[in-house]
Amino acid sequence: EIDTRIELQDAAGISDGKWTYAFKADGHELMADTTSVTLNQEVSLPDGKKITLTEYKHNEIGTYLYYKGETKGLALELRGKNDRGEIVWFRDYGAFEDGCGRFKLYQVNEVRAEGAENMALSVYFPQKDEGKEAATYRQYGEAFTIPTK
Repeated sequence: EIDTRIELQDAAGISDGKWTYAFKADGHELMADTTSVTLNQEVSLPDGKKITLTEYKHNEIGTYLYYKGETKGLALELRGKNDRGEIVWFRDYGAFEDGCGRFKLYQVNEVRAEGAENMALSVYFPQKDEGKEAATYRQYGEAFTIPTK
């Protein structure tokens, strides 16, 4: 159990004064409400390397895909659909010092993770067309399906 206190003063210029919130947080309830699925899905990357998706986690805080491997220098996304045909879209937050990293489901897609049985995903990365200023995300490689329950 963690005692937490948050104090806001002149939050974004919206109001004068000071707002204080205090609460206790306990991770046991969150852990009990977390769906966790072990994965062993190898994924090829545009730079020729591979990562292995190791775990899918979903709870009130968010939906994550954890991996082993290195994605440094690549602005990757995993895009696809859940088993109900709804679009899902994960963004790579990069690898940590231990060679593991995570993708996080975009917040607007969180409701689409609820109750999904699986997700069919593909790697997307930015690619610049000749003569164009902005890069466009394009699919790389074949789609793969992961279980989410």
